[in-house]
This record gives sequence, structure tokens and C-alpha cells, in this order.
Amino acid sequence: MNKYYFYILLVTLLSGCAAVPVGKKSDALNNVSVGMAKSEVISTVGVPSRVSAKEGVEYLIYRLIDDIDYTVSSLTLGVAPPEITKSDYFIKITGGKVTSFGKIGDFGTSIESK
Repeated sequence: MNKYYFYILLVTLLSGCAAVPVGKKSDALNNVSVGMAKSEVISTVGVPSRVSAKEGVEYLIYRLIDDIDYTVSSLTLGVAPPEITKSDYFIKITGGKVTSFGKIGDFGTSIESK
């Protein structure tokens, strides 16, 4: 009977160490190209975090993972979850097709209204 308690305790402790990052990585945009249809983008990258539109231009905004740091700190004894860095990425749709895409802020890009 004591053997079963040991296994239950072991499984409980180990399951807390298995932190898995949730979300798509930014390299998902490597499969996007100018001229793609909006439906192709959504089937490739997934459902956007939010959508904005103005005067025939639609922006699909994605919150994607840039980096996952699995560095183990000696203070946390290896049980701390990985540090995840996320950023907002945009895909600009005009006339139902991709006209531009990238990380918000790259090359001076923004999606704020002018």
C-alpha cells in the first residue's frame, strides 16, 4: 500500500515540472507571403488575437512567441517555468489579399490610425 502512495507523490511532483509554452511561434509568419488570401493566412497562422479595419484595409494582429528561455536557475531548483517573450505581429489585408506583414515596430511600421 505504501508503494502506491510513493507513485502518486512522484507523479504529482513531476507533473508540476512539465511547463509547456502555449501559443504559436513567430516563425509561423515564414509561411505567409504577399498575395495570399485572408483564408489562407488564417489556415496557416491561425485565428488572430484581434482584428482592426479601416477604409478597406484590415489588420490581423497576432501575439506570437519570439523566444523561450529554458535557463534553469539554481534558486528554483529547475522547477520554474520557462520565460516566454511575446510580441505583436500584423498582417495587412487589402482587397482580401496580404499586402504586407511583420512585427509591429519593425521598419517604423505601426497600425495606428493616421
